[in-house]
Amino acid sequence: MPARPTLLLLALGAFAVGTDNLVVNGVLASIAVSMDVPEAAAGQLVTVFALVYAVGAPVLAVITADLSRRVLLTASMAAFVAGNALAALAPTFGTLMAGRVLSALAAACYMGPAMAAAAALVPASHRGRALALVGGGLTVATALGVPLGTLLGHLGGWRLTFTAVAVIAAIAAAGIGTRLPPVPNPPTAGLAARVRVAGRSPVLLGLAANTATVAGTFALFTYIGPLSLRETPIGAAFTVVLLAWGLAAVAGNHLGGRWTDTFGADRTLTTGMLGVALVLAAISLLTVVIPPDRAVGVPLLLLAVAALGVTSWALPAAQLHRMVGLAPESAAVMSSLNSSATYLGLALGGALGGLTLAVASPSALGWIGALLQLPAIALVAASRHRRNATARPDHAGAH
Repeated sequence: MPARPTLLLLALGAFAVGTDNLVVNGVLASIAVSMDVPEAAAGQLVTVFALVYAVGAPVLAVITADLSRRVLLTASMAAFVAGNALAALAPTFGTLMAGRVLSALAAACYMGPAMAAAAALVPASHRGRALALVGGGLTVATALGVPLGTLLGHLGGWRLTFTAVAVIAAIAAAGIGTRLPPVPNPPTAGLAARVRVAGRSPVLLGLAANTATVAGTFALFTYIGPLSLRETPIGAAFTVVLLAWGLAAVAGNHLGGRWTDTFGADRTLTTGMLGVALVLAAISLLTVVIPPDRAVGVPLLLLAVAALGVTSWALPAAQLHRMVGLAPESAAVMSSLNSSATYLGLALGGALGGLTLAVASPSALGWIGALLQLPAIALVAASRHRRNATARPDHAGAH
């Protein structure tokens, strides 16, 4: 593909966004110590980032719809650099939080237009590969960016982690600003159109299911650092936990697509959510049964985290497939709404996990996450029921 260098720059920006989104989980404990705040409070850096992204992405998409894609993508990456630089230099926790807000707003401006630009840069016959390449930046961030960022944090402090993300984003911004050719602005649905689609009961129930399952997973995973360090003797090798999660996430994402094609989205979702619940409960049980100083807890934790990575990351492909199927005429809007629901789940999970840590030990986090899978499963069933009930009159009228 002649556009490959430009696509790689767009993917580099996605890699920076994906790493920045989750790397706080790995350096959360050191941020808490450095800023002299409880770990539950430090976890709200994840909550606020996700909440700002969830709300900001659809609003900013409408506001920036008429901007040149090169100007928008370059400016959003530049703002992302500024947000991470502010976080790296933050003298207070409030300043660090402000840096996270700026980074989240910039990320919300970047990802949708980056994917649209990737699609516009190549012929239709290469579009799938172009989207996979840019979207792959997020996958590589999960598999390698987060553990490497965490390792940097352990070696040189959490400020070095944010500095590294800022440097990567600066390279992407400079490259996009000089190499991205003019591309057409895609049609953008207004906020009213988004609300109309989201207001359909099968859609609303499906989005709520996504939020609930993600919240359950990240009630624990946001605080995987404190849990691992307190409940096992893993110590400086904690980065291996995040590497296990990242590699398992890549495998889960691949398997989720295959399972969706083989068994259908509904069955993949309900089975996967049940699997997530069982793994989360097993992690909490593991931390209760095995004393924190027993070395056997480390490999068992690694296996459990890998299982959580596979089961939780098998869900996104099925979820998006199902949501687009509910409103195929509004596929772009459905994808955007589903993304906002995911980030809302991240925010809710971080908040619930923080509340749990404030009153209980990290071992309670898995129980909370497991319980949240139950309403998620029920919401999938309710959405399916409403979808079938809505389709029945059309089916009857066809005869």
